Amino acid sequence: MPNSGYCSLIIKGDDLDLDLIADTLKITASEKRKKGEIINSVIGEIQYDFIRFDEKMSGKYNPDKTLIALLNKLMDYEVFLKNLNASACVYIKCYVQSDYAQIGYMLSAMTLSKIAQLGIDLELSILSWGGVKKSKTKKKKKGK
Repeated sequence: MPNSGYCSLIIKGDDLDLDLIADTLKITASEKRKKGEIINSVIGEIQYDFIRFDEKMSGKYNPDKTLIALLNKLMDYEVFLKNLNASACVYIKCYVQSDYAQIGYMLSAMTLSKIAQLGIDLELSILSWGGVKKSKTKKKKKGK
């Protein structure tokens, strides 16, 4: 499996107007939940209002490009996000999944600058299955 993932803007808190948030940001929400809603029988009920906006990239996954695509959608709403962050938890989560034993990505200065300008936190979540492909080599037969 090639690397895959997404970056999301996540907002959670009490008494959030989820529709107003989605309408203001002009982005379709990937998930919306109200406090007390039952998620499933294992997780149970959610403890806060929650809205998530996912940015997924097709092709070879690059977290920096995915973050820039999401951040570009958010930059016009800097004041709104900062005001919201005063009463709610607002952050970006970048999730990467890989079969590789070791992976690494570089985030550009432009990406970090935009995150800092918005005044929101960044969470990085990496799941590596730790697989390493061994090359197949044929053993040489010793001659007599």
